[in-house]
Amino acid sequence: MLSIILLAVALSIDACIVAFSYSLTLNKNLIKNAFIFSFSSAFFQAFMPIVGFFIMYYFGLKFIELAKKIDHFIVFFIFLFLGIKIIKDAFKNETIQIEKNLSFKIVFSLSVATSLDALAAGVLIFSSKLDILDCIFIIFVITFVLCFMSFCIAKSIKLNIKLLQIISAIIIILIGFKILIEHTIKHI
Repeated sequence: MLSIILLAVALSIDACIVAFSYSLTLNKNLIKNAFIFSFSSAFFQAFMPIVGFFIMYYFGLKFIELAKKIDHFIVFFIFLFLGIKIIKDAFKNETIQIEKNLSFKIVFSLSVATSLDALAAGVLIFSSKLDILDCIFIIFVITFVLCFMSFCIAKSIKLNIKLLQIISAIIIILIGFKILIEHTIKHI
């Protein structure tokens, strides 16, 4: 059980950093946006191990190896696009354009991008013969709580909004580079 709790925390780290970073670009509806982002992130963090589990069950390691070869490129380009969008929006007008709500497209993209590594958790769960329902419940709850806390902590920071937008964009882009570099080095 401890191994699944630690796995859930590890899986949720990227989602928490993104929750923290992206919440800096919002100025209204904190609880609503925190709930939506946290729920979406937790859902995909819990859903991806199910996908990995069934891929292992039906197709074995060959499909997982293929996914590992391209997932980091997908995540990198999503994070790069979103980071550039945030920077562009920060400099759009003299008046800072802060979003009131996260759009469905952004929430979906961020949730999927931060959960792609959870596919491998399904492989771990499959090979460890752990109960998949217990595992996904723990992953869901831990991701939801940590993302919600990250989202709310970020909003308690009182700094220049334009600066925070730029910092959040840089963090998101750096996470994309980190994932790209780590996965590329593993395949060398």
